[in-house]
Order: sequence, then structure tokens, then C-alpha cells
Amino acid sequence: MTFGIYWRLAGFYFSYFAFVAAYSSYWGLYLQSLGFAAAQIGTLMAVQQITRIFAPTFWGALSDRIGGPIG
Repeated sequence: MTFGIYWRLAGFYFSYFAFVAAYSSYWGLYLQSLGFAAAQIGTLMAVQQITRIFAPTFWGALSDRIGGPIG
């Protein structure tokens, strides 16, 4: 791997986590402005975290079953 791939990967991770930080901070306020109740907002915020826990396992099992090439 060349040195350039590290900068692209670092840029991707920086962009991803910057988006997640901005999104998570204001998503609850946006839902509140739409008239959602606190319990509904909490449930929607929890779905994001649950997805982050179970989605990698699902995608890993799917890729193992398909067995395609990595690159």
C-alpha cells in the first residue's frame, strides 16, 4: 500500500466521525422541533446505536456466506 491510501483512509474516517458528531448533536433537537415526544426521540437515537452494534456482524456473516474476492 502506498502512503496516499493512508491519507484517503484518514480523510474518510475524519469525515465520517465529523458527520456523526454533527448529526448526533442536532438530530434530537430537530426531532423535538417536529413535535416528537422525548421517549420517541430516545428510541430513534437508540436505533442508531443498536444498528452500529449489529450491522457489522450481519455484513460479516453475509460476506462470509457469499465468499467473493476482497479486492
